[in-house]
Amino acid sequence: MSQRIKRLAAITVVFVAIMLASAGAQDRDLLRRDAERLVALPYWAFTREAASRRRPFDWSTDGCSRTPRVFAARFAGPCRQHDFAYRNLGHGLRLDSSESTRRWADDRFHDELRRRCGELFSARRRARCNSVARAMWAAVRRFGPAWGSAVRSGPRATGPHRPGTENERPAAPRTGAANANDPHGCVVAFQSGSPGASSRSS
Repeated sequence: MSQRIKRLAAITVVFVAIMLASAGAQDRDLLRRDAERLVALPYWAFTREAASRRRPFDWSTDGCSRTPRVFAARFAGPCRQHDFAYRNLGHGLRLDSSESTRRWADDRFHDELRRRCGELFSARRRARCNSVARAMWAAVRRFGPAWGSAVRSGPRATGPHRPGTENERPAAPRTGAANANDPHGCVVAFQSGSPGASSRSS
């Protein structure tokens, strides 16, 4: 009888461990989906939700780091949202640290930069603003810290980044670098002579 009880106890322990592991995986999946939802929002809607500072997300931001002051102020919302993607999907919580997800996050950054340009300018001045947005996107694509090597299949296949649109994106500049704590590193784009780069943050 004692052997049977021991066997049942061992089976129970294994079963509980499996259930706990499954629950943990489900919790992470829910967090990943919520993080992706936040990154997919318009920057202004993300900013509104960021006020809650819900745990366990990392809501910290250094804004548009290493970017001329005029652009750092103009694009503060999209930069904050982009920081959230890097600090929760890619690093920190590492909810989905694949390079395909990093590409999606960077493309969302570009979308929101252009959204901001559309809000602020019309016609000729908007085109100039969009060229700055392209330079900032190119900088994070080339010099942003890598997340991982796995290519994740899932919502990104039909989401904001669509396969086959790569040729619509500009070539990235080839000077400068960014580090893991500085995903924007946008100063490298402006060193290459992007329009309007007359001032720099220290």
